[in-house]
Amino acid sequence: MFRINLKDLFSSIKDKRHKTSISAISYGTASIFTQFLMMVYLLLVAEILGAEKYGYIAAAYAAVSLSGFLFNWGFNEWMMKVGSTISDIRNLGGKVILVKGILGGVWGVLLIIVLRFVRPEVYLLDILLFTITEFWLDSIFGTLVAMLILENRAMIASVLLVLSRFLRLAALLVLLLVNERTTTNVLAIRLLTTAVIFCITWLITHPNFKGLDQISILKIFKGSISFNTSELLNLIFINIDVNILVWLGAKTELIANYAIIISLINAIMTLPSGIANILLPSLIRSYLKNKVVFYRQSRKLFFSFIVIGGSLWAIFAILSKPLLTSILQNNYTESISILISLSPLLGLRTINYANIAYLISVGWQSKRLLPQLVALTLKIALGIFAVSQFQEQGMLWIALFAEILLMAGYIFQLTRQYSSDKKALEL
Repeated sequence: MFRINLKDLFSSIKDKRHKTSISAISYGTASIFTQFLMMVYLLLVAEILGAEKYGYIAAAYAAVSLSGFLFNWGFNEWMMKVGSTISDIRNLGGKVILVKGILGGVWGVLLIIVLRFVRPEVYLLDILLFTITEFWLDSIFGTLVAMLILENRAMIASVLLVLSRFLRLAALLVLLLVNERTTTNVLAIRLLTTAVIFCITWLITHPNFKGLDQISILKIFKGSISFNTSELLNLIFINIDVNILVWLGAKTELIANYAIIISLINAIMTLPSGIANILLPSLIRSYLKNKVVFYRQSRKLFFSFIVIGGSLWAIFAILSKPLLTSILQNNYTESISILISLSPLLGLRTINYANIAYLISVGWQSKRLLPQLVALTLKIALGIFAVSQFQEQGMLWIALFAEILLMAGYIFQLTRQYSSDKKALEL
């Protein structure tokens, strides 16, 4: 009887690992295809509108992304951690969505007021209305996708993720066919497709809003505060480049050239981040139940992400020129050299997602904050000086330096944690 139960136990563990592997592969494949669609979309928008008009959209999305922490609050990351150990995902997701929805409305109004006051000639009202609304809906869509992942429905999440970006690109191609190439039409059709996929995902996930009261709201905020702080620092870190150029009065053409590359890099990075999110619940459970298994999984995680990061770096260092030249022709020639210079970011950032997954799994989420704060502070201070002296070339140098510094900080914290566990486990 003991042997039968033991056999069943190992069979169950094997099945769970198999399902996790399949989920990671499916979501990773979906992320790759999604990022291909996003890259094509971004390049087409830049080509359709031209550098000056695209510069207005880039400035708006940079500001929106930078301030998005005010309603995102790190809720998705916190939900992934908490949801790994509970069964009522719909209720957990419903609480997060309701809080994010209310905060998002307040955030949107305040952001319009502030941006219109700061630089009304760059932050145009109609563009802000479209970008803020679309970003808000897409953020809640991300929470719905996280719910599907926690419910072991990663295949459905993968299909919806691809569908969301495919609809966006297809709608843009329709605009091209009917020769409607205005900024308003491009943004309106993007908002429409985001709203459609949002409604479809909502019907599939069925969030439950029962049980939300003052105590549960405070519990959500308290539990997610380290995630929110980390997300805030990360959002500023990955978007500050474009904002520094805007603040220092750079021309919209320069902003567009730099922004399109930052947008491409951020889009590509959803591949490793998506895979890390799929693996995170399994890593958390392994650490709580069997640390030996967890460290075995972690070694595989780091090896895989080093391979992915190195591959992305090499691919875009080699293919940047033919890729951008074939799509953008001579309109964004500066973007080619920028992407080649920043291609190491793809490798560094990919490895950092493995570092982040490890630190969250072992309960050291708060230990991310110091490396983030140091890297961000130096990036802003040195970035302002470098841009004032060397324009975008200075920003390129500082961006790479800050990413290396951030990785070093994460590795330091990771080493500290591993050393303490190693002594306990006598590994």
